[in-house]
Amino acid sequence: MSKRTQNTIDWTFSRKHLMIMNWWAPSSPVRNSFGILLDGSIRSGKTLPGSCSYTLWSFYAFPNGGQRFFFAGKTIGTVRRNVVDPLYDAAPYLGLSIVDHRTDNMIEICDANNRKHEFHLFGGNDERSQSLIRGFTGAGGFFDEATEMPESFVNMALSRLSVEGATAWFTTNPDNPNHWFKKDFIDRALEKNLIYLHLTMRDNLSLSEAVLARYESLYSGVFYRRFIKGEWCAAEGVVYPEFISRDDLVFDFNGDWSQYGEMAVSCDYGTQNAHVYLLFAWHIERKRWEAVKEWYQDGRGTGNQMSDNEKYDALLSFVGNLPVRDVIIDPSAASFAAMIRKAKRFRPVGADNDVSNGIAYTASLFHINKLAVCLDCKMLIAEIGGYRWDSKQVDKGKDVPVKEHDHSVDALRYFAFTHIRRYEKRYGILISREAA
Repeated sequence: MSKRTQNTIDWTFSRKHLMIMNWWAPSSPVRNSFGILLDGSIRSGKTLPGSCSYTLWSFYAFPNGGQRFFFAGKTIGTVRRNVVDPLYDAAPYLGLSIVDHRTDNMIEICDANNRKHEFHLFGGNDERSQSLIRGFTGAGGFFDEATEMPESFVNMALSRLSVEGATAWFTTNPDNPNHWFKKDFIDRALEKNLIYLHLTMRDNLSLSEAVLARYESLYSGVFYRRFIKGEWCAAEGVVYPEFISRDDLVFDFNGDWSQYGEMAVSCDYGTQNAHVYLLFAWHIERKRWEAVKEWYQDGRGTGNQMSDNEKYDALLSFVGNLPVRDVIIDPSAASFAAMIRKAKRFRPVGADNDVSNGIAYTASLFHINKLAVCLDCKMLIAEIGGYRWDSKQVDKGKDVPVKEHDHSVDALRYFAFTHIRRYEKRYGILISREAA
């Protein structure tokens, strides 16, 4: 079990937030609905009112305690960050207390009369995740960022809500309009006896005009329409259009390494496919990360498939005497990461390979001029120029780039979504925190 200190909460709720809080109350005309769907822009206030209402409902619907419920998200970590931590802060205001059983992935919530319910935490990361919740019997389910979870997991979790009077709660940011969740749940909300409520940042009355403007400055293109405007729209054309249209995102390196601070390398591992190293450095005056140099070896194109030892020697030569410690590496390259670790010259860091969110994050870095590419990185620039969304997959509701000529852009995304995101606060980059 673990405990933590609560933070204060601004309880300035809009009309829509009040609807979220009391839709199940005795006087509500929609109290007999099976559940509620909440979609809309980032920072619109979906998760906190939703999770607070969900827990309060649990004690209203099952006043004797002793029931089991669940919170589900893409991973246990995201459920804790997005739902459990804010709920822990809110609990004293609601007359509730929380005990976290971390090893069991369960929180126990207790009301003022010492009646308790269990809320189990599940991660729906891939198709195999449905097995994690199979056999569970619940009185309610809360799905945080439902579009991030596989359809099979969501359907399996819903099938476990077999207690009489059980409800389902969903939150999500907009995605592709052909996404299965949009078509099967939002478009069919009335048929499924679900309340549908769309929110924007303007519904979050705790946000000032200055804060709203700051959030709006983080995104462009399709991500602006989804995350800021709250629109369900398709990703089409080039993946990074802003990089192509802006001259300030490319630069000519003058050979002076003293203008840089921290450095790191990102690697996309390949055998027959290309093997790529990109060296990134933080420019002290321009205050941004820059891809300064690249190394690219195409095993299939050259007919020369290098061994891991040869690739490591190439890494040593590529870095030279530069103060590089971290190598962010393709998570599928376990043997090469082990070799790097054993040699002790570098520290291998497994890359976060979340393609969709990684692309959104990288695009935001370009938009706010916190990521740029040297003209010497010719393969990377060429790949960015031809990097496009797969139109066939877009029609199926999936945001997937065309899988060709993408090894350098993969290394770019690995570095952005793993290294920059991990240390963004140190460099005044607040994308992750702002978008939460």
